[in-house]
Amino acid sequence: MFFILSIALAAQEIRLSEDIGENGKPSIYGDKVVWSHWDKIHLYDLKTGNDTIITMHEHYYASHPAIYDNKIVCCICNLNENPVRDKLYVYDILNSTNSLIAENLSHCVPDIYSDRIVWAEGHNYKTDIYMYNISTQVKTQITTSESASNPKIYNNKIVWEDSRVGKPGIYMYDLSTKKESRISTSGLASNPAIYGDRIIWQDSNNSGSTRRIGDVYMYDLSTQKESRVSYSGHSSLGSPPAIYGDRIVWQDHRNRNYNIYMYNLSTQKETQITTSGSAYSPDIYGDRIAYSDNRQKLSPGDGDGYFCDVYMYDLTAGPTEPQAGFTSNVTSGTAPLTVLFTDTSTGGVPTSWHWDTGDDIYSKHAMNSTHTFTNPGVYNVTLTVANEAGNSTVTKPNYITVTPPEPPVADFYANVTSGKAPLMVSFYGRIIDKATSKGEEPISWYWDFGDGIYSKHTTNAIHTFTKPGIYTINLTVGNFVGNSTATMPDYIVVIDPKAPDANFSSNIIEGYVPLMVQFNDTSQNATSRVWDFDNNGKTDSTDVNPVYTFTTPGIHTVNLTVRNAYGTTSKTDTIIVLTENEIRITTSELASHPDIYGNRIVWQDLRNGNYDIYMYNLSTSRETRITANESNQTYPALYGDRIVWQDDHNGQYDIYMYNISTSKETQISTSGRAQKPKIYGDRIMWMDYRTGSKGIYVHDLSTSKETRIISEGIPQFINMEGNLIVWDDLRYISPDIYMYNLSTSTEIQITSNGESTFPDVYGNRIVWQEWHNEDGNLTTNICMYDLSTSKKTQITTNKSGQYSPAIYGNKIVWKDFRNEYMNIYMYDLSTQKETQVTTSGSAEDLDIYGNRIVYRKYSHRKLPIDHVFSDIYMYDLTAGPVEPQAGFTSNVTLEQHL
Repeated sequence: MFFILSIALAAQEIRLSEDIGENGKPSIYGDKVVWSHWDKIHLYDLKTGNDTIITMHEHYYASHPAIYDNKIVCCICNLNENPVRDKLYVYDILNSTNSLIAENLSHCVPDIYSDRIVWAEGHNYKTDIYMYNISTQVKTQITTSESASNPKIYNNKIVWEDSRVGKPGIYMYDLSTKKESRISTSGLASNPAIYGDRIIWQDSNNSGSTRRIGDVYMYDLSTQKESRVSYSGHSSLGSPPAIYGDRIVWQDHRNRNYNIYMYNLSTQKETQITTSGSAYSPDIYGDRIAYSDNRQKLSPGDGDGYFCDVYMYDLTAGPTEPQAGFTSNVTSGTAPLTVLFTDTSTGGVPTSWHWDTGDDIYSKHAMNSTHTFTNPGVYNVTLTVANEAGNSTVTKPNYITVTPPEPPVADFYANVTSGKAPLMVSFYGRIIDKATSKGEEPISWYWDFGDGIYSKHTTNAIHTFTKPGIYTINLTVGNFVGNSTATMPDYIVVIDPKAPDANFSSNIIEGYVPLMVQFNDTSQNATSRVWDFDNNGKTDSTDVNPVYTFTTPGIHTVNLTVRNAYGTTSKTDTIIVLTENEIRITTSELASHPDIYGNRIVWQDLRNGNYDIYMYNLSTSRETRITANESNQTYPALYGDRIVWQDDHNGQYDIYMYNISTSKETQISTSGRAQKPKIYGDRIMWMDYRTGSKGIYVHDLSTSKETRIISEGIPQFINMEGNLIVWDDLRYISPDIYMYNLSTSTEIQITSNGESTFPDVYGNRIVWQEWHNEDGNLTTNICMYDLSTSKKTQITTNKSGQYSPAIYGNKIVWKDFRNEYMNIYMYDLSTQKETQVTTSGSAEDLDIYGNRIVYRKYSHRKLPIDHVFSDIYMYDLTAGPVEPQAGFTSNVTLEQHL
């Protein structure tokens, strides 16, 4: 075969990407180019120049997009998951919707042709090729070799790389004949691509080296002939070649530079497309070649490699004059200020650059320029770019502001500020407002501990105070410009070793208003004392064991100060005073996830070493243990006489039900992957992973029939009432609220902003939590949608953050983090009035039925760890205080177990 090598000239190269970052391998179809950039997919229209950004859900990153017509396939993953697994989606450009195709993938590099998507799917370190038909919604396994990867598809033909015989080869499957063929025989072939009857791949057959270093080969199905396309020995290293019509493109590392090359089968001519020495991963469609290029050589600095941009090369178009543009990493700072200027020119790709930084210093021939401004001032910056079509200049006046360096502003803190002598204290020095240049970095630290002892040249210091007293601490921090001193008067209080040790106890730490509490002074060596029961700095009692009555609900801080001839010490603690309508249901401190219906409350409880389901009857004041087996029963829900829960019996998750009236337990689901049930009437609903993707299922107790409600989507949190099911869904990456009507079998998307979670429903009203960006800060509000009027209403406007709403009748309740405590608030739709319900803090997992609100509350004396150290409470909006009486029954007995 006769080859001609040339370098492409007088064509048009355009940079498509503007983001600074690792732009992924592009894919091109017609006028559209797609590529990934962290948590985004870019869709660039070559005809209009519009760059459409498709954003992923929080924590998810996109990779390996491919495009055909108006459909994009891509993989996404959550790097916070362990192990990290990919999900495969298809995105419809015309209606801006996406659908989950497959999930839990360990390796995901998809391809698409027409309505067919192919990918490699791994299970237990074995991979095979699968195909999904969008129009029929049928998934088909193509291979069974357990060693297949990197598939490509064209029309009815699928090609892939396979190591089934111990060495990699190229295989093909014809969908029309259902026949598989082996294409290559070298045992060193990889990364195939296909167009029409031509299959290309990278092969190390003639390189005398190992796999993935070699040349591009082609097999023609019509002539059954294999031919060698490239001869450099370094072709397609690291990325697959691409083919369209008579043109084959690949990435080549000849001469130790990465560039894009093209071979034209009709002219038998090889052409070097790029000369940057840093071009990778080409794709081709018609006369256009798309590829990645890191010619800017900008490293992110965290080990992630170089930044890449996406370029497009048009083989037919003439050169285009560039349009100058640039950005910088900073525009202001203190001298000496180092600035990185980055070329962002559009239009034709420049071949020369000239930077004028406004301080009589110039930089030529550098695409990006790093410059240090040594003198304070305001500087104009100019960039001139040129190529064979012309040149362009842009000037940004007063672009860089350099200010003189300032002395550091000293600050410090200590690990303790009081104690008995000898008192060892660790001091930690710092400066307010981090130094922005080397001229502002501290070079000296000087500590004065107030006792005649000093410490030099240490940012942090450890000092032992040997004598009782009150000490003022000074820290002086200096740099080349000057210094400053931070002073904390009377910061360290050292007490005589013979001073008293303050301590006290109380007969109760929580109760109803008015709450009478007996306090007991248990201090050591005290001769006098002062009690402050409301932390206002005033003396409330000097008795040893006073009694105090709290008349207002809330969290009260109690302070005891004790004295003797040698000194004074203090101790503080909290007393929680409940409103007259707030009732503590449990005392185990291990209860969570309550639900309420009528006079009954159910919850999960860890008091027996595993989670069991318990119930409390408000009409009889009796507690009942519902489950008593060794597995964990969680997420209970209640309707009438029926309790449902998630049970990990036999190591799998299924839904169970207990009938209170018949004392009978029934297993509802058998998939082993069912979670978080809800119940209303005869219907039990849950989420299920049985098909590999999460679905919503409903079991009808009256017909014993189970139905899958949605066939697509990724539901996260579900609720139901009557015929309506609501959930938040990640099908379009970000969460939105959906509703399904069981009576009409119709699904409705309620929100489309990608910021809505935790829905609840009652009657025609749906409520949820919605994220908002308030002046750069994320916050949440409660919103409502009325199905009868198709109207959305924002219920809350406070910027404190409102979460997890529940609704019953005209009442909407939620947890609210205003005033530094998580309390329950309520909005009455009939009166349009907002009310704070609880004042004792730490409210979570709320639900409402009628005038009763149930919730769990964390213990103020223990940390919330793994859903423990919390109890169940109920707030009755109408009733007076009710004290629960101890007592229980069980649905099983010891005899039944024996």
